[in-house]
Amino acid sequence: MPSWGETRDLLPPAPRSAWREPRCPDPGIRQARFSAVPHACVNCAGITRDEFLLKQTEAAFDEVIAVNLKGTFLVTQAVAQALVQSGAPGGSIINLGSIVGKVGNLGQVNYVASKAGVEGLTKTAARELARYGIRCNVVLPGFIRTPMTEQVPPKVMEKLLALVPMGRLGDPEEVADVCAFLASEESRYITGASVEVTGGLFL
Repeated sequence: MPSWGETRDLLPPAPRSAWREPRCPDPGIRQARFSAVPHACVNCAGITRDEFLLKQTEAAFDEVIAVNLKGTFLVTQAVAQALVQSGAPGGSIINLGSIVGKVGNLGQVNYVASKAGVEGLTKTAARELARYGIRCNVVLPGFIRTPMTEQVPPKVMEKLLALVPMGRLGDPEEVADVCAFLASEESRYITGASVEVTGGLFL
């Protein structure tokens, strides 16, 4: 089953020859283009290369880890470095994980591993960066209404919705609202949290 809650997962796989590992330029070069460092960051890029464990290729596994986990690490590190080096009083980093990172999902061994890693990375970053006033939290979407879920056959969707106590798909805005809250001062005493936006899925 495809990923839940990430519209970027709908992108077709990049040709092997076009694949490039994410790079993290020197922080000084990056920041020289901006008048101020970012005080809030939402890491939401994600891809899938779905296949069952017995058939999963090493290349497909590496691609998903490189974007979903390593990409999150690189951006989190870059933003944290910029905030600390600037002497900013604080900041908020929000990473998009997935509920399947907690419970697993058939045919997504690489995706689930990447999202479980994002959650662990976020909690570790929260511990390390709290002394600088930088908060790090992770949002875990469940079944979210996207172009992907609109293509699910009605009979399959009926079975999926039966798993959700609230009885419906989530809206992208409901995930965005949680991110906005975690980026705001209203969540100033929240760090290292995993916030599920699932309608009660897997309670």
